Amino acid sequence: MAVSILSYKQTVFRYNPEKLVIHAEKMMWSEPLPDGRTWSQEIGCKPRVIEGEGVLYGDDLNEQLAALLELFAEKDSGTLVLPNLLPMPAYFSELEAEREASLPVMRYRFVFTEDTRNGSTVLSATQGVHYRVQKGDTLPLVAAKLGTTVEALCADNPQAADGMDLMEGEVLWISSASQG
Repeated sequence: MAVSILSYKQTVFRYNPEKLVIHAEKMMWSEPLPDGRTWSQEIGCKPRVIEGEGVLYGDDLNEQLAALLELFAEKDSGTLVLPNLLPMPAYFSELEAEREASLPVMRYRFVFTEDTRNGSTVLSATQGVHYRVQKGDTLPLVAAKLGTTVEALCADNPQAADGMDLMEGEVLWISSASQG
């Protein structure tokens, strides 16, 4: 079975982070009532913040770090695909890397902040659709269900492009540009 891998702007992270935390917070308005109770109402949501920690290792450790730094340096937002969750528009807002001189391993920490300029907390139908993989699904079958090609599906979901079986429950994304 294929394991869903974190990706951002079509760049697939080689290893999933060891830790992934999603912060979501609603903005509330509260008003005290004359009888002592409080009336509360949701007035919106703050942008979600995704924090994670992971490890880079291998003979190309410096190249892996350079690729992360290059991705971080990009100014615009992009699509963040989290393992088995819906894609969302986000900014790569923080990156920290630390290496012990004696080990060929680098620990890194990252933060992504949701891009809410479009007013939604997930990508809307006008920007694309998502599909939750069902038992027995294959890339060609999902592409046919969504009215697209395997190539377009793989371009939108780099974590699924390895040709292995899809994992039941995995979320695949198809951008509006890829829809037939």
